[in-house]
Amino acid sequence: DAGIAWDGDGDRVVFVDELGNYVIGDKVFALCVLWKLKKKKGDIATTVATSRAAEDIAASSGCKTHYTRIGAPYLSERMESTGLVLAGEEVGGVIFPELSLAKDGFLTAAMMVQAICEKPLSQWLKQVPEYHNAKARIGAESKEEKEAIVERVRLEAARRKLDAIEIDGIRADFSDSWFICRASGTENAVRLFAEAESGKKAKEILDEWKRIAQGK
Repeated sequence: DAGIAWDGDGDRVVFVDELGNYVIGDKVFALCVLWKLKKKKGDIATTVATSRAAEDIAASSGCKTHYTRIGAPYLSERMESTGLVLAGEEVGGVIFPELSLAKDGFLTAAMMVQAICEKPLSQWLKQVPEYHNAKARIGAESKEEKEAIVERVRLEAARRKLDAIEIDGIRADFSDSWFICRASGTENAVRLFAEAESGKKAKEILDEWKRIAQGK
């Protein structure tokens, strides 16, 4: 019916459906949103680096998506303070508030098994919007260098009057895609993600904004 795999400390989970297709973390969260909102309507929370698929599903149910900084503690805080029905992030970590305010891969797997009892995982996946992403990193040896790279992107996004979220680096949203540039909290680097409806478009967006971030 499905293959299930966890990371070392069990807070993240990914799947393989009954046809052998790999289900990445972004889709795990989107699937959880889809399944949960069929049972109980309400707003959700996710990080600024998560696929728009979850937001699309929430919007189709008349629910809002609240964005937070990247990191489980920010999601837990938002859940506790606002009474949302679900939270999760792009690596396959999901919070079901009726069970715990922490990401729990084993509980998420149990919830998904309930969903699979209703219909095959591949059938659930057909209801998840299809997006593609591209990722890159720019080395930066100091905090100041990281800030300068992110600032170049922020200024260009402001010049273009883009719809932007600046709670963790800067995420610029377009009509059918988005891009984020943020300083890594664990490495001497700035991370860049782009997402679009095709892999080609995601790569084009990434390449354009990477040049801007590098000041080229």
